[in-house]
Amino acid sequence: MDSSASHRLLTGNARILRLWTERVRAEVAAAAQQPHPILANTMPRFLHYLAEALSPNHPRQEASEGSNIAQEHGGERVRLTGYRLEDLIREYQLLRDVLLEQLAPLTEAEQLTVQRSIDRAVHEACGAYALVAEGLRERLMLSLAHDLRGPLTAARTGAQMILRRPDAPEVARWAQRTLEGLERLDGMVRDLLDLGRVGAGRRLTLTLGPCELGAIARSVVEALEPTHGARFVLTAPEPVPGHWSADALRRGVENLVTNALKYGASERPITLRVVAVQGRAQLTVHNEGSYIPPGERESLFQAFRRSASAEQGAQRGWGLGLPLVRAVAEAHGGSVEVDSDPERGTTFTLDVPLDARPFQDAPTSL
Repeated sequence: MDSSASHRLLTGNARILRLWTERVRAEVAAAAQQPHPILANTMPRFLHYLAEALSPNHPRQEASEGSNIAQEHGGERVRLTGYRLEDLIREYQLLRDVLLEQLAPLTEAEQLTVQRSIDRAVHEACGAYALVAEGLRERLMLSLAHDLRGPLTAARTGAQMILRRPDAPEVARWAQRTLEGLERLDGMVRDLLDLGRVGAGRRLTLTLGPCELGAIARSVVEALEPTHGARFVLTAPEPVPGHWSADALRRGVENLVTNALKYGASERPITLRVVAVQGRAQLTVHNEGSYIPPGERESLFQAFRRSASAEQGAQRGWGLGLPLVRAVAEAHGGSVEVDSDPERGTTFTLDVPLDARPFQDAPTSL
């Protein structure tokens, strides 16, 4: 390779990659906590191919010519990160800026090679992003159909048994199963509708009133104990009253506790704590055994996205529970935080003002 620009790129590859990752972390929120191997992804090879394209003696005219490297990059951004399409485009724009700065001076032909290589990579990466995202949506639809059929089948079976034997002593039990199946189905549909509203830029509609967070947490625990046993440890040193939507907070707490049951160490305690701190209410849910890597923590709260570790595990899921928790928290003017460590376990904290009424017009993040 006898092009001076090509040589500068090969010798400055590490510096260019470092500058690019710094700018991406600073400007793309979804990149901020990504581990370096995930963020760098295919970029080192892309830069090598660009060096070849900048060499007049090499047949490669553009960096991704003859390669699927940009498609792989776009697909992995869907699968492994919380990137939006605009984030993918922005990181290529930042790469172009770094290249033009660090490789200067460039001839007009060399500048054109860099620009065309970035433009082509953006086009190919975005196309792959869309294809992979569509595939994930199709998988989600199949999962939704499968999971919705469960409570529907239970309700239909119960109703059929009642119709066939209306005088049987088991009618009350069949009716209860039918009702439980319909309630599960209703809950699934409500979650979908609520997240659809939030995703469209509308906040959750709350009916606010006086309620007590410790009592809400206690009702969730009592509802789950018949199925999961005495695994729950609830600590509420003092009552924590506030102006909230009791129904919305109950759904948020249910999702946090259900998440702990799914991914925490089996048979180990699930610990809940309710306290008031500086005019705010905090509810924590802690489980042992699970660990969420830094690069996966933000994507947990994005609808229809599950962490890589969750996808590889045995637990089924839609990726709706934690996004709903965030929507509930933000609708109250609050937030939800995750703290995870291999030894300490995982703790989610729902943090809301004691009075949510002043925050009903505040924007949300989803």
